[in-house]
This record gives sequence, structure tokens and C-alpha cells, in this order.
Amino acid sequence: MAKEEAKEWFKRAEKDIEEAEFLFNNNRPLENVGLFIQQAVEKYLKGFLIYHGWELRKIHDLISLLGDVIEIDKEFEKFSDALQVITKYYLDSRYPLGYSLEYTKEDIRESITSAKAIISLIKKKLSP
Repeated sequence: MAKEEAKEWFKRAEKDIEEAEFLFNNNRPLENVGLFIQQAVEKYLKGFLIYHGWELRKIHDLISLLGDVIEIDKEFEKFSDALQVITKYYLDSRYPLGYSLEYTKEDIRESITSAKAIISLIKKKLSP
């Protein structure tokens, strides 16, 4: 059951990362791109955790999720800095007053690269 549920999270996450890349490549607002990056990573982390028996919690903080992932596999520690940035995209898109971030296309490009590296590692870890 957990494996099937994880697959559903991954399917939704794939749509999010594809949307992030589409928006980025079509010069859409960077805060929208950032939100889809954050959502893709959040769903992949949750899927990975669910695959390993984690009970779903309503949480959007990628650093907290990463802590749970690291308890399973320490190799994910290397993404801590990237997720410090990416987790803020959620706040920026949801709470415009007091949380507004200033970031560049290069920041977003780096975040897409980091997100894809996390996704790739999760796929590698879960492939037979």
C-alpha cells in the first residue's frame, strides 16, 4: 500500500517540476516557478517517506521533511542548503506581506537543478 501511495505522490510531483520548467522557460513570474519547485520537492520527499512507512503529516517545511529523510538515508544531507532556499518559495507565494523574497533567474535555475538532483536520487534509491 505504501509503495502505491508513494507512486501517486511522485506522479503529482512530476507535474509540478514540469510546470516549473515550463514557466521558467517561458519567462513567467519567478515566484510562480519557485512555488512549483517547492511543491515538487515536497511531494517527492513525502513520497519517499511514505514509501518507508512514514505517517503523512500536513507540513510544508522542506527542512523538517529532510530531517526525516536523513534519518532513513544520510546521503540526502547534501541538499540541506538548497532546501533552505526552496522551502522559502512556499512562504513567498502564500504570504506576500513580510516574506517577499528577492531572487534572480539564476537563483531559480539553481533551485530547479537542485530539485532535479533530489528527485533523481530518490528515484535511484527506490528503483529495484
